[in-house]
Amino acid sequence: MLAHYHRRIGMHLRVLEGTLRVQVGHVVRDLGPGREVEIPEEHLFRWKNPSAASARFVVELRPAPACLEKGLAALYGLARDGRTRRDGRPRSLLRTALLMQWTDIGLPGIYRWLGPVLRGLAAAACRRGIDRELEERYCP
Repeated sequence: MLAHYHRRIGMHLRVLEGTLRVQVGHVVRDLGPGREVEIPEEHLFRWKNPSAASARFVVELRPAPACLEKGLAALYGLARDGRTRRDGRPRSLLRTALLMQWTDIGLPGIYRWLGPVLRGLAAAACRRGIDRELEERYCP
């Protein structure tokens, strides 16, 4: 997962089984079962499973905006339909921009300049009806 942040969403992450490598800011930790971490809003983070064994974890969003749930439902739906790259990003740049907007994702450092470009692409996706297509197909 690419390091990113959410502008208005904080998280609480708890590992149920396996190991999860979590980076918050510049601090990287391997968390096992029962271990937890807080990810405040506007803090850079990422996580990954560092092993071949499966890992299960719970993420609590604070607040839990409906747009994030909608974005995740669409992203997982696209993945099920084979419409994402191996790393999980949608194959379509317009869909990627729209889902980044729905899920409140901000990019750090030099990538920050992409914000206005991505907002423009998300608006273009809406003009083309991609937002309605994703909602109808993937969002309950």
